[in-house]
Amino acid sequence: MTEGGYTEKSFWSEEGWLWLLSQNVVQPAYWNDKLFSEDNQPVVGINWHEATAYANWLSGETNLIIRLPTEEE
Repeated sequence: MTEGGYTEKSFWSEEGWLWLLSQNVVQPAYWNDKLFSEDNQPVVGINWHEATAYANWLSGETNLIIRLPTEEE
């Protein structure tokens, strides 16, 4: 979030960016919900597009190839 994940187009696939714009999403669904956003909890309320954008961002930060598992995996 602090790196501009919802404003930086380069993190998103073309389809994901179109989804983001059409839904006017600016953060994960439960980002500010105290029940789901403690520091020791996983992020919830995200979809495949958001998770893929995060993986793309993390790849750039770590210089590793980070991706979501396939259905077979």
